Amino acid sequence: MARVLPERVRVSRKTANRAPLMQYYRGSGKSAASPFVKKKPFSRSRRIAAKTLDTILIVAVIACLIYSLILQPKPRIISNSFGYHSAGVYQQAADKQFQALKNRSKVTIDEPAISTALKNQFPEIEVAAVGLPLFGQKPSVRLSISAPSFFFNSESRVYVVDTDGVVVGLASNLPTVKRLPTVNDQSGFKTKIGTQALSTGAVSFINQLAAQCVHAGVPLKSLVLPPLAQELDLYTQDKPYYVKFYLGGDPDAQIGQFLAARHQFATNHQDPSQYLDVRVGGKVYYK
Repeated sequence: MARVLPERVRVSRKTANRAPLMQYYRGSGKSAASPFVKKKPFSRSRRIAAKTLDTILIVAVIACLIYSLILQPKPRIISNSFGYHSAGVYQQAADKQFQALKNRSKVTIDEPAISTALKNQFPEIEVAAVGLPLFGQKPSVRLSISAPSFFFNSESRVYVVDTDGVVVGLASNLPTVKRLPTVNDQSGFKTKIGTQALSTGAVSFINQLAAQCVHAGVPLKSLVLPPLAQELDLYTQDKPYYVKFYLGGDPDAQIGQFLAARHQFATNHQDPSQYLDVRVGGKVYYK
C-alpha cells in the first residue's frame, strides 16, 4: 500500500534537488574594508618624520627664494665699444654702484640711479641698461657707447666730442682716441665736460665734410667755428683761401659746390685771395 508523504516533506525534497540560488550579496575573495571601521592611527614617530619633512621642504623653498633675490656686487659688463676706456674701467665703476646695500637685492635695486651715475661719470655712454637674471645672482650692465667724432680745441684745451655733440672729456685723459680731425672753437662757447657743444646735425655735417676731403685728396689743415652762428670755416694746407660753410644747410650741396669750385680755380690757375663762400645753394661767392 502506497504511502503518502505530507505536503511539507514533498516540497522540501523537491527543492533539495535544485541548484542553489545565486547569492548576490556574497562576494568572492577578500571583502573591502569598511569606511566605518576605525583605522589604526599613525605612530608618533611617523607623525614627527612627516612634519620634519614638510619643514625641510618649506625651508628649502624659502632659501632658494632668498638666494635668487641676492645680487653679486660684480656685474657682467657688455659694451659695443671700448674705444674710450678699457673694460676694466667700466667694470670698476659698475662694481662701485652694486656695492651699495640697496643694490644687492632684486627687490630694492635702483636701476635708474645706476644708469644715471654711470652716464654722469662717462658722458660717452648713451644707454646703460641693467639686466637682472631670473634665478641667478649675477647682474649685467649693457653699455651703448657713442663713437668719437673730432677733437674740440676750446679755450686752450683740447676735448673729445662724440657723434651726439657731447663733450666726452679731455683728450689728454683719453689717450686711446686718436686720428680725429680738429675743430678750433672761436665762438666763445664755454666748454664743459658732459654738456652738448654742437647739435647732432652739425656733428654729422663736420664728419661728412672731413670724410669727403679725405676721399677727394684735399689736405685738410683745420676747421674753425667763428663767432658767427652756424658758420664753419675750412682751411687747407695747399690753398691761401678758406671756405665758408653753413652748418644748418645741406652738406651734400655745399661740399659739392666747394669741390667743384676748387677744381675750377685750380684749372684756371686763379685762386681767391681770401675766401670761398658756398653757404647759399646753387651759388658760389669768392673774394
